[in-house]
Amino acid sequence: MNGIAVKLKAGKVNNEYVSAAHIASLHEATLREKGKCYFSTKLQMKPERAPFIDTLLIFNKDENFYYLCSVEQVRVGVLVGAFLPDDAAAFSPAPYAVEPSTTWFLLTSMQRVDKDALSGLRVTGKPGVSFIEMIDKSSRFPRFYFEG
Repeated sequence: MNGIAVKLKAGKVNNEYVSAAHIASLHEATLREKGKCYFSTKLQMKPERAPFIDTLLIFNKDENFYYLCSVEQVRVGVLVGAFLPDDAAAFSPAPYAVEPSTTWFLLTSMQRVDKDALSGLRVTGKPGVSFIEMIDKSSRFPRFYFEG
């Protein structure tokens, strides 16, 4: 398993404030309905890593949820910055289908897990740093890579 962990923050959907858990539930519903779902983020990702990412961890420790997601494809807007994939409308929750982002993960599953279930994962490039420590370490980190 090679993955990237992304903290999901609360935000606005259609000019209305919604919780991070609600945003995750929109993605879950789209995945159930369509069999695939895009999760997009404005966070930058190294494009050379994209072909090797097969797992996405979406989490929010304040709202106490952790989702391990299977990734079919990662699309990164290296030269163009924020963009919309051609099939974004077909596989994105409605509010996000028209919002350009820098990185798009096409998900094929979302499984909610307990934080303890993540303890076997390792942070890539940081020997001796536990996965749980990395999640708990800071409320401001944008993302990190992992394996396990």
